[in-house]
Amino acid sequence: MIKITYERDYQREDVRKIRHGLDYHAKQKRGHDSIEDFALFLRDITDEIVGGCYGIIYYGCLRIDHLWVDEKFRNQSFGTQLV
Repeated sequence: MIKITYERDYQREDVRKIRHGLDYHAKQKRGHDSIEDFALFLRDITDEIVGGCYGIIYYGCLRIDHLWVDEKFRNQSFGTQLV
């Protein structure tokens, strides 16, 4: 029997199993490189993070999961530059 479970406190190893399956499929069936995480940071003069974005690159596509710029630095094109 197969079941679907919702797990808020999932194990990282379980997620790695899904990632491994996607990596294999992307490389073997589609010829794409493995899935890759990325992060870009916006830092002020004291090197404090005041913005950034992160996500993944997969199947030749870029997916941004989160994008944030501190309120003091908004409306100055930093979000656009990160994207």
